[in-house]
Order: sequence, then structure tokens, then C-alpha cells
Amino acid sequence: MPSLLSTLENLIEIAKEIREIIKPKHLEAMKKCPFWSFYEPFHEGRIKEEDMKRKQKGLEFILNSFNPVKEVFVIEGKEFKSTVEQLAVIFGLHRTTTTRNPKPQIKNAARVFRETYLKGERIRKKDIKKYLYATAEDENKQDDFIKLLVLYFCVEVFFPFENGTILPMEFFNYVFVMDTVSWPDLIHSYLMKALKDAKKPIKSLRGCTVYILFWFAEVTHFTSKYEGEQGESKPRFARWNIKELAEKIANKGMTTLRQDLTGSFVDPLDDGEQSLITPVEIHQVNPDRIGGGGRMGKDRERVEDRELSPDRDAAHNLEDL
Repeated sequence: MPSLLSTLENLIEIAKEIREIIKPKHLEAMKKCPFWSFYEPFHEGRIKEEDMKRKQKGLEFILNSFNPVKEVFVIEGKEFKSTVEQLAVIFGLHRTTTTRNPKPQIKNAARVFRETYLKGERIRKKDIKKYLYATAEDENKQDDFIKLLVLYFCVEVFFPFENGTILPMEFFNYVFVMDTVSWPDLIHSYLMKALKDAKKPIKSLRGCTVYILFWFAEVTHFTSKYEGEQGESKPRFARWNIKELAEKIANKGMTTLRQDLTGSFVDPLDDGEQSLITPVEIHQVNPDRIGGGGRMGKDRERVEDRELSPDRDAAHNLEDL
């Protein structure tokens, strides 16, 4: 039976290997991708593989405290609610409003991409990795490289499914409109639905379960951050040794949990982090080019969207794209 599959361990090794072969134009294109802030600590070698080896038992403890009716985690009598805004800050991902794009363009781009790189009817991690390295070395394949890297994020970290080797087809087309997708909303809603549908005791769960450890660390400081500069890292997931956190939970339980916690981050947000949670409106996207206008794209305009539910469908049904 699959376990809690979401992990950052393998991404550390992938990033190390890519760093040695990636072409300069690929790196420049990556810096314009909506996932650059998330990927940057891996590219720079700031994440320690040993510290990302989360222990299943500690994570299970938190997951099994989830109340599916209230949609909160109940720990030591206190209720903690995860929000999409918290996920956005932890992973350094901007939220967006929904923008539909011409379906024929997306379908054509997706068809050509699949015929080139993804053989068969299913999207397999082994195929993604194979062509990820190949495109990293090809001077003219920077856009395909980025799509493959984002697909790897999806299958390994954000939307692991079954035994962790397959990406659900529903997420494939999102990489062709990645600038328009509100990834924090998509990741969070997928995980919350899995939690609401899960039968206890939870031993196996699809979705970005590793996020729960970073989130719990941020709202409780149940373990200490790294010392010095790394303890103030951005995005915030880079501040924590989740192996240490999970081991402490598994070995000692939660009896020492602070009683003054509110469910918000213990450390307040700065202006840059505040900007992550304000949805960005996308006016134009070319599905064959990635991030054409800088990190946020020159066609992006920041807007407040107070009507949007935190867990709204990030890009609607793929048939609407």
C-alpha cells in the first residue's frame, strides 16, 4: 500500500544534478517561472537531504488529528486550520485569479509535448526524469525543460498519486498555462479533499502531505528553526528540519505544545510575503513560452480579489481552459 508519498528528498538530488548541466538560458527562463522562488533554495544547495527525511509516524500523528467536518486539526484540545495563504508563503508561490486561455492552442501544445516526451497513456515519473536531464543539456529546449521540471514537482511533491510514480492526467495541461494557475489554491484544495475523504487511521494519503509538517512548524514552533541566516530563509519551508520535527512528535507526542498559539504563523509576514497571498490577474499567456515578462510577467497586474474562496478551483475544469 502506498504511504505518505510527498517528499522533498529526491528533489534535492535532482537539483544537484541539474545544476551541473543546465544551460544559462535555461536558468534565466527558470527565474521567470512561477516556481522559481520554490526551486531556488534547491538550486543553490541550501536544503539538506538528511533534514528532509520526514518520519511517517510523526506526520501520521498530525494527519489523524484532522476533523473532516470542521476541516481543522485538533491537537491537545486546540484547533488549527491550514489555509491556502499559509501554503503560498511556505512554498513561495503566488496566487492568481482565474484566466481562461484558447483551448486549441493548449491542446496542440500538449499533444506535441506528449508525443515528444511522454510515451504511452500515463504520465510516468521515469519518463519525466529521463527527458528532464536531456532537455537541461539542450541549448534550444529551455521551455520544454521548465515544463518537465514543473511536472516533476507535481508528481514528486505537490500531487503524488498511487505509488508515487504516476501523475494524474488532470494536472498535465496546467503546465501549459502555468502562469495563470493559482498553484497554492490547487495544491491546498487537492490535499484538503484527500484529508476529508480519508478513512482513519490515515496511513496513506495522496497530495502534498509534506506541507503539513512545514505548516505545523510555522504555526507552533514545536521545534526550533535553523540558527542564523537560514532560520530566516525565504520561502519558509527552508527554515525547518522536518526530520527533527517528525521525530519529536513521534517520540514525545504533543504534550509540550504551547497554550498561547492562535493558528497563525508565529513569525509575522513581511511585505514580500504579504504580496504572495494577494491574487494576481493574468492578462495574456502564450502556452508555448514560459514567463515571458520577468518573474511575475510584464502582463501581470496585482489585484485584490476578496470574493474568491481560499480553496476555489485554481483553474476551473480543464475543459474550460
